[in-house]
Amino acid sequence: MNRRKLVINYLIVALLAMSPITLAQTTSHTKHDWESLKTLSYETLLAIQLKDGTTVQGTLISIEGNTLKLYKTETSRSSGILHEEILNLDREKIIKVYRLDEKSGRKWTIIGAVAGAAVGAIAGSAAAGSIGNCNSIPTVFSGSFGNRNPVCGNKDLLFGAITAIGGGTVGAYVGHRLGRNRLKRILIYEA
Repeated sequence: MNRRKLVINYLIVALLAMSPITLAQTTSHTKHDWESLKTLSYETLLAIQLKDGTTVQGTLISIEGNTLKLYKTETSRSSGILHEEILNLDREKIIKVYRLDEKSGRKWTIIGAVAGAAVGAIAGSAAAGSIGNCNSIPTVFSGSFGNRNPVCGNKDLLFGAITAIGGGTVGAYVGHRLGRNRLKRILIYEA
């Protein structure tokens, strides 16, 4: 038991002794290594920042020597025509290479659900107040409720809860769609 504690304490001290500068140098060193790009798989989605200030997005075909071959597709905003081309980018023209990963959309789904539920509850409560009075609704309850209809007495709350559920559902769907369309950029090479 004492030996186990000694090993754990030794590891903690060793980790604390490592300077953050050493760790930063290790990770930044790999981002400057062109050869590490050759480990990327075919059709990896990339965004490449060029020295002329433009950014090109497409899927990787291959990396041979100092040339990165990229398949680029884009749709013209004015005509809707799809343009496809294969680009050969020289290493000297590239500043940064990002790998693009799809996000899960979970965060945006939650934000959308909460916002939709809040808007639905507020709108539902406001609309319930303008529906009318309860005098026109026949009372079917007797006994402890007297002449008061308990559903009608809580119509603001009930209608607000129903619209909150509907608004939350719509908000979750919209949030999920927005979140899934976003791409996470991960820097994998920097000249």
